[in-house]
Amino acid sequence: MRILPSITTTRRDHKLKLTEAGKIGLEEVCFFATGLLAEARKEFYGLLGKSSIKKIPFVHLRSDMELWELDFLTEKFGTEVFNCHSPKEYPLQHDLSKYKNRIFVENTVPVLTKEDLEGYAGICLDIAHLENDRLLRKEKYEKNLEMMKSHKIGCCHISGLGKNKQYDPVLKVEYYDLHFISRYSELDYLKNYCEYIPEITAIELENSLEEQLKAKVYIEKILGKKGKEAFSLKRFLFKNDKL
Repeated sequence: MRILPSITTTRRDHKLKLTEAGKIGLEEVCFFATGLLAEARKEFYGLLGKSSIKKIPFVHLRSDMELWELDFLTEKFGTEVFNCHSPKEYPLQHDLSKYKNRIFVENTVPVLTKEDLEGYAGICLDIAHLENDRLLRKEKYEKNLEMMKSHKIGCCHISGLGKNKQYDPVLKVEYYDLHFISRYSELDYLKNYCEYIPEITAIELENSLEEQLKAKVYIEKILGKKGKEAFSLKRFLFKNDKL
């Protein structure tokens, strides 16, 4: 099992994270292209070539990404798996069928169906999204669980989970998940999903790479020691809940 820090782009701080990676000697990350349009991605790829990053095993696609981008990431940075959103939510705009056996569909707002996964490699499990559904949308949660039992989970996103329910006015959904965490305990919900974690997992947080690496240690203890055993390790290894 590989749990890797990520360069996210929703806060547009991806250049700062590349600089940070060089300062701490980090060579392997996942990449979320979510917030970058085509020209910004081209600029980022150029910066990647001058950075400390040597490997990007897992990439979250944008729907407008072209085939040459997946070729570039695979050839230059050894990308193994990609994920996209449901085709009924954000259909891919270009023919990426060359990589269909390596592209996994993420569980997001719509319920996953067999039709969504047809022609793809399986499911990219976003655990915080799944926990949101367990807490707020039971029927959707149960349906997605059924899909998880019958389809391969090839990669995974890990975010935090807050105590206070929030509302997204664009997507018009309630949620608890956090893409920036301040406490280790915001990751404790993961103890309920140990059995679903695949070989490769991206930490989908906007926290600094250094903070993500600290969170990675905490996550590994949770996943290595299921259930209540994780909490005795937490008290031993992390004297303060704050990140």
